[in-house]
Amino acid sequence: MKKVKHFMTRSIKETYQIFKENNPGVKIGISKFYTLRPKWNRYQFSEFGKSPGSRKWIFSASGHGKGAYDGVGGLLKHFATNHNLRKGPIECIQDLKTLAGIIPGYTPNVKICLLDDQKLKKFRNKNKKNGDLETFDLEDFKYNSVNITAFRIVDVEDPNVKENLEVMEKFQPIGPAILNRSGIIQAEPALMFDSVYVFAKGLSLMDSAHTIKPMNLSCDLEKPWDDGLTLYNFLHTVKDLRGLTGNIEFNEGKRSNFKLDLLKLKKEEIRKVGQWTPDGGINITDPNAFYENHAPNITLVVMTRKERPYVMVKNDKNLTGNARYEGFCIDLLKWIAGQVGFQYTIRLVPDNMYGVYDPDKKEWNGIVRELMEKRADLAVASMTINYARESVIDFTKPFMNLGIGILFKVPTSQPTRLFSFMNPLAVEIWLYVLAAYMLVSFTLFVMARFSPYEWNNPHPCHQESDIVENQFSVSNSFWFITGTFLRQGSGLNPKV
Repeated sequence: MKKVKHFMTRSIKETYQIFKENNPGVKIGISKFYTLRPKWNRYQFSEFGKSPGSRKWIFSASGHGKGAYDGVGGLLKHFATNHNLRKGPIECIQDLKTLAGIIPGYTPNVKICLLDDQKLKKFRNKNKKNGDLETFDLEDFKYNSVNITAFRIVDVEDPNVKENLEVMEKFQPIGPAILNRSGIIQAEPALMFDSVYVFAKGLSLMDSAHTIKPMNLSCDLEKPWDDGLTLYNFLHTVKDLRGLTGNIEFNEGKRSNFKLDLLKLKKEEIRKVGQWTPDGGINITDPNAFYENHAPNITLVVMTRKERPYVMVKNDKNLTGNARYEGFCIDLLKWIAGQVGFQYTIRLVPDNMYGVYDPDKKEWNGIVRELMEKRADLAVASMTINYARESVIDFTKPFMNLGIGILFKVPTSQPTRLFSFMNPLAVEIWLYVLAAYMLVSFTLFVMARFSPYEWNNPHPCHQESDIVENQFSVSNSFWFITGTFLRQGSGLNPKV
């Protein structure tokens, strides 16, 4: 489909003509196009998401009537099935980052589409990246098995945040509703506030340390400010500064020692269930919030492959659905579904393969491909776990081991021997040490004989005596080397 480059609001006939001009390959008549818009008079074509990842566009509607949003859901389903898109409606919405970066004014349009379409109910676990989950109207999501988890950088319970919000409301003559309809400070203005705050603090520290020299400014010349590097260094010295987003300090140009609150949508409210810090990582303070008290009303697609006795097809042709299959894996799946609480539909993999990677085509086949392309939610089969498969899909603990393993004998303890200290080294090494010991001792004895400084008068009182002795005899030479080897004193010191 080509993108509509502009915003328009037209009648159904005009909309149909524009749609045909921009999508000549779509085979749909005006009557069919009309049936996709129950109780609607006008459609609104909008292009969302200017980022490279937002390749597709959303048809949102403007009008009145209880069944208004059903038409949008029908359009989404029709476009996904008639344009040979590789991805289905769920992935289309994910690419557009509907819950992460959509224009707030148009959020309800697409939000209701997700809730109205049964297939799109599995759209879950979307992480709000803009930090303003509390500003969205999530009332419709609370009762439709949608799991939304988000991070929040502005703690609404922080006294500093409450105080600043009260001060801001005092400067609003009409009332706080125009200033902030959600009653909270959003992440973007809070970060902007803290940026100016820390800049002013750093500039104040710089001004107290030395005189700031003003300079002429030019709109044409890109001349840096002489005190810019100094100001940058003073910004890094800011510590223990409390802003709207918490503690403000920097480490090597990056913000450090701050926290993000982990929020989770429950039926009653948005609850804080933990927090994240750069040093400690995620810390879940309310683990019970991640477990539902009732079985979710969802149906999972389970992919498998025929192989006796794990998965077998019954011979009875009158059976339909999951009743057609039997085997060990089928019994295991039935037991797990009863324990966890979910419905499932069993499907056989079309190519009857577990999953092998083709290096030429650079793609997988079999069950692995079905899981990667999200045509199945999980698989139950006698599937071997290997490194290649684990790199693209997740496995549970194996329900059966092949019995292949590595066996080795546990060494038995032996009685302590007198020379057990020699065990770390081989006999040859000890012989080399002994030979080196004897060679060095003998060399010292010979060198002491040649050196005139080692010959001394044993009776210093008789200066005219011709008797001289050498302290390094054979025994003393060995004793000196022994003391040196053991790092102990021997009472002998060479004079040369």
